[in-house]
Amino acid sequence: MGWLAQREYGFVELVERGVRDLDLSRDEAEATVQRLLDDGLQSDERFVESLVRSRLRKGQGPLKIRADLQSRGIEDPVINEALDQAEVDWFEAARARLLAKFGDAATDDPKEQARRLRFLASQGYPQGLAYSLVRD
Repeated sequence: MGWLAQREYGFVELVERGVRDLDLSRDEAEATVQRLLDDGLQSDERFVESLVRSRLRKGQGPLKIRADLQSRGIEDPVINEALDQAEVDWFEAARARLLAKFGDAATDDPKEQARRLRFLASQGYPQGLAYSLVRD
């Protein structure tokens, strides 16, 4: 419970941490986390909402957020629902991230455009969206 007091954790992530840090067997860790789930202390939905909000504040795109959630054992339907409920205009989010990093000066230099495309890709924005922002 101490871990959950600090931040939200996904079910799988909490089980893995119990196995690694507390030397519990996988069955013991799963039973413990299941009790936390049954008592309403652990929720994958709360965890996903919290992580999505956090990543949006950092300016991360949907691909990076999705990969992060998948690496933490969250199922695709839960991820899809969370990204849909976030109601984010990804184009505007990418534009804001690009402006924050490079300013509002457009460029025709192919090397600079490639640099900006790589930046947006590293932040988790889809290639088509990045092209439309950088090349226009």
